[in-house]
Amino acid sequence: MIMKFLLKYGYEFGMNSSPQGEMGFTKIYYHNGSEVLWVTINPNTYKAHFYNEYDCGGLLNKWTVYIPKSIRYDEDAFISWLKEQIYGE
Repeated sequence: MIMKFLLKYGYEFGMNSSPQGEMGFTKIYYHNGSEVLWVTINPNTYKAHFYNEYDCGGLLNKWTVYIPKSIRYDEDAFISWLKEQIYGE
């Protein structure tokens, strides 16, 4: 189900689609005027990888979190969780 949600929200699949080479569905978010956040979700491992860098390159920070079991089949809960991870809402 996660794959369906990700495709609906504009994520694209790739074998090495993130800056760190993780396989999964990736989308890029521009924020703070000069930063790029790469979000890669691997539905096989239920991991979300985040890689934040300057838009001209240069790592700011990176982290990985597990997607909770309770939201894996609930689109609204999954998207709310993902927005919280991305935007801190």
